[in-house]
Amino acid sequence: MSWAHAVAGDELEAISARISWEWISNSSLLESINEIHLYGLAQLINHFELGELHAAALFQRWLQDNHAVNATAVTSNAAGKRLDSVQSLFFNSYDWMCKTPYFLGRLLHRHSQLPHTLEQAIPLVHAETRSANWTHAFQPLFPTDDRELGSHQHELVTLERQQSHFFAHHLRQSAREIHHVRLLPEPLSARLAASWDCAWWYTELYDHAKQLVADALFTLSYGGTVAAREQHCNDAQVFAEKLHHWLAQHQYDYPHFLPMLMAPERLHQLAESCRHPASD
Repeated sequence: MSWAHAVAGDELEAISARISWEWISNSSLLESINEIHLYGLAQLINHFELGELHAAALFQRWLQDNHAVNATAVTSNAAGKRLDSVQSLFFNSYDWMCKTPYFLGRLLHRHSQLPHTLEQAIPLVHAETRSANWTHAFQPLFPTDDRELGSHQHELVTLERQQSHFFAHHLRQSAREIHHVRLLPEPLSARLAASWDCAWWYTELYDHAKQLVADALFTLSYGGTVAAREQHCNDAQVFAEKLHHWLAQHQYDYPHFLPMLMAPERLHQLAESCRHPASD
């Protein structure tokens, strides 16, 4: 939007945005946690000349508009601690998102969905090198002439998975605590806790997918088999069944796009395609 404004200047009359996910019922961005992005963009457009509209200021305004903090009390110690706790949850979620659907800084998703086969995953991880993790994204991925680098990258995938898992667990616990101690109005804190429950399942989904893809790519590049690859495939399919049951159990509690976004059958199919890579 900044680029459009810089190019068009005063000739820019309007910017439209789709505020529902594939027009699915109960999936509007409005009154969701992600509404803050629309709010922030609207504030930046409407107050373009005001330099003080940094992220923290925009976040505070959003909380005030959601009646989550009183504008006259934000300078008090209690309100300040409450604001810091909630703001930390939102801002730290950026680090979670930069790691979860990515594979050493490379895309491992299409429209936020898992690839459903290894054949679909390989072009994704090789097609895009722009990411939040520049160092790893610009390295060749499992180069056939450098097994040592490939082994190191396999270990880095494990580290990336651990970091994503830590973020998801920590942020889910933070959201639940904010809900439990009533730091925010009930509707907002309930949406926050529910969103991070979903995010935790999404993280686990990608945790299994990354392990599968790392094992398969290592085998394709260097031959042989990765120890425990068969077990990893079995574990992924067991988790897919758990996810399927969780989605069915909560089908009326969450946005209707969730089964499409997580799609347990995609993980099941990915596990099957990674069980016997082409080079076996």
